[in-house]
Amino acid sequence: MTFKPTSLLLWFLIATATGWAQAPAGQKEPPIEFRAIAWNRDFSDIFYEIKGREQPLPLHRGTISPPQLYTGSPKLVLYRPTMIDGERSKAPIAELTLNLPPKKNLIVVWLEKNGQYGATTLADEPDRPAAGSVRFVNLAGRNLALNCNGKTEICQPGAEMIVTAQKGGVGIRVAVEVQTNGQWKLALMNGLPVGPDERVTVFIADPSRLALSPEQEEKEIKARPLSLFVIRDTVAMP
Repeated sequence: MTFKPTSLLLWFLIATATGWAQAPAGQKEPPIEFRAIAWNRDFSDIFYEIKGREQPLPLHRGTISPPQLYTGSPKLVLYRPTMIDGERSKAPIAELTLNLPPKKNLIVVWLEKNGQYGATTLADEPDRPAAGSVRFVNLAGRNLALNCNGKTEICQPGAEMIVTAQKGGVGIRVAVEVQTNGQWKLALMNGLPVGPDERVTVFIADPSRLALSPEQEEKEIKARPLSLFVIRDTVAMP
């Protein structure tokens, strides 16, 4: 069989174009990376799945988990085991949308007073928050006025705000106000020590929604307008 030069050229162009189109499809997508932490109690039986296989995710209060590598949809579902008709099954407790590579993720899980689970995902990058700064995350369900370093900003529900410690300072003093009947009222004041190489994230929540931690369950807790959960990141970031 013989080919004319024009036929050979056409065959080469088609084969090359087909190879270019197929090459990316054969490449593996990089895994999604995340770390996780528990808010108000430890969770020993939470897991997620990769291609139908269970991956345990034990969560501890105050300690961020080692990095997890997750492949699949950016929709991550967290489960707990349950029994249905005498057989082991799985109960979804949270669904989270993860940031795709090269971004990384920090997942926070908590238990609410109604027995439901809450969870949120934040960017987990070296500059968010950067060393020597604090990231405030508003989970209180209403607008908050945060005064830090002599400057007041409104932080909307679900939003975050990053504040850097003033030069030469050893921390950040924050005053948080809530709006009631159109008036702003002071809800809490707190001093947050921040080391020059430390990354701090502070969650601000409505304590009436959170389940009490184990050591508080037998105590009479005075009503507080807001609650803080502070994460101090000591894990080295690239």
